[in-house]
Amino acid sequence: ELLLAIAQSQGLNPALDAAIRARRDRNSIRDRCKTLAGFVREAWDVLEPGKPLAWGWALDAMCEHLEAISRGEITRLLINCPPGMMKSLLVGVFWPAWEWGPLGRPDLRILGASYKEDFAVRDARRQRELISSAWYQTLYGSQVHIVRGGEGDYANNHAGWRKGFSLASLTGERGDR
Repeated sequence: ELLLAIAQSQGLNPALDAAIRARRDRNSIRDRCKTLAGFVREAWDVLEPGKPLAWGWALDAMCEHLEAISRGEITRLLINCPPGMMKSLLVGVFWPAWEWGPLGRPDLRILGASYKEDFAVRDARRQRELISSAWYQTLYGSQVHIVRGGEGDYANNHAGWRKGFSLASLTGERGDR
């Protein structure tokens, strides 16, 4: 890295300069993605291009509690907030993608349930879109990528999986989340 920086400072190779800048950009993004809140801010445009992210204390609180689950500090969490506060997107899409990639837990098995199967499949599909995106694959593709399955039921390369269900069809399944 030091030799590359010296070569860059001397302007020896424009292609090398560009590669070094790209690597530093990726490392900066990875640093910001160490927290769930940072990951959501970085990944937002992948799923919601052109839409502004309205961040507030409620999202900070939800992210902190979800991170506590990831660390094993709490085992049960009930989130109550008004519709439109990003609960489904945060809990059902960003958080599992964060755990699989930045947190380095691609072995986790995720059951996404809703009263209506359409919503469970929607969130599973959106997580798959995020993980399959060029942005995510550039940062975490060496760690995790989808190897089989459809929109609502798929697996990654580390035996982790995601399944979307209606509550009525959940019997018999076991997952980590």
